[in-house]
Amino acid sequence: MTASTLPAERQETEAPLRPPLQLGVPAYAYPGTRPALWDRLLDIAPHLRFVVVNVHNGPGAKTDPAYAAAIDRLRAAGVCLVGYVDTDYARVSPARVARAAGIWRRRYGVRGVFLDQVAGDLAHLEYFAACAVGVRAAGAPFVVANPGTDCHPGYADLANVIVSFEGRWSTYQQYSPPAWMLERPADRFCHLVHSTPTRRL
Repeated sequence: MTASTLPAERQETEAPLRPPLQLGVPAYAYPGTRPALWDRLLDIAPHLRFVVVNVHNGPGAKTDPAYAAAIDRLRAAGVCLVGYVDTDYARVSPARVARAAGIWRRRYGVRGVFLDQVAGDLAHLEYFAACAVGVRAAGAPFVVANPGTDCHPGYADLANVIVSFEGRWSTYQQYSPPAWMLERPADRFCHLVHSTPTRRL
């Protein structure tokens, strides 16, 4: 029921509907030794926007059965999975970035990437555009870019999601996004916050 269809006497007191909580989770615990953490992801699957999978700073040297099984379970639950790929602030060639995306798809069926250590400035925008085109051509249509801080607006035109903050909870309390981000849909951005007080969990 929208506000316009509410009875007049209820419109002033009805609380506005909040959008559903969506979480981006870096799942860096090894599923072979910490399966409970991966089980927890299944429990909260309806709230997950994406889960980052990282075998060994990327897809690793060969298929890991423990990761394959965990990924299959999350995929069956409808979770969007993105494979970790480090761009090392534009020091990794776009061809190598795209190659890693292709390995994620072939070994694990993961059709998204989490591009880490993204430079985020105007000078490297062309490099990132080449990476975005390359990973999509390699079979990863869903791209999460992690500059971990405010970036040039052009990056938001190339990625599905931008991680515009990564850091401690205490620092996050002072975070304020730039005006251009406020003009875009909220689901185009993600904040990775750690060291959160237990009472906030």
